[in-house]
Amino acid sequence: SDNSLFHLSNRIFRELRAIGVRLGGMESTFDGLSGMTDLMLSCFGQDAHDRQYGHDFIYGRTKPESKSAGLFGLKYLPGLVHLSAEEYPIVWAIYQIVIGGASLDRLMMEMTYSLRRF
Repeated sequence: SDNSLFHLSNRIFRELRAIGVRLGGMESTFDGLSGMTDLMLSCFGQDAHDRQYGHDFIYGRTKPESKSAGLFGLKYLPGLVHLSAEEYPIVWAIYQIVIGGASLDRLMMEMTYSLRRF
């Protein structure tokens, strides 16, 4: 539903901002074009490459040679910051699914219960 989608995008933004600040960025940077706006375009923009990659990934239509800026960043994120399920549950789950090959259905069920405490 739209409600769930917007809630999830808000959670992703909060975690991405926290990771960016941990890596030395200024929190205010993420409230502008290079943060919130870029994330919203990636999530909801009809012609956004990362959005299309996400759809193709979920429906099993990605090609091994497909590239995405978001995929590149996600792949190397654990080398930059300790990626834990407790501190960054959404980003951690995305990493586990996209890079680690974890089951989307299993992680969604686990997260449904764990996110209630936030």
